[in-house]
Amino acid sequence: MTKKAVMISIDDELHAKAKEKELNISNVCEDALKRNVNGAVNDPEEKRQCHFCKTTWFGEMVTKLIWLCPDEVWICEKCLTQEVKKVSVCVGTRFRG
Repeated sequence: MTKKAVMISIDDELHAKAKEKELNISNVCEDALKRNVNGAVNDPEEKRQCHFCKTTWFGEMVTKLIWLCPDEVWICEKCLTQEVKKVSVCVGTRFRG
């Protein structure tokens, strides 16, 4: 397979974060394009992990995960519900000092 050089434009901040994490931008973009072109959103080989409970999800089950911004991590519905409850308790509680 031969490769073709192409040029993309990305946000400066995104580029800085990618360099900081030592990501190969070319490989990341190629993987994203392959998934998009092949319609492999539910690829049986694809695995994702909930950042909080570390449960690994496969194939069609990866659609049960939610991309959490601005943390940029995957979270399952169960953990999201628990985290929302924690925030609700913190916001609903008054500090008495």
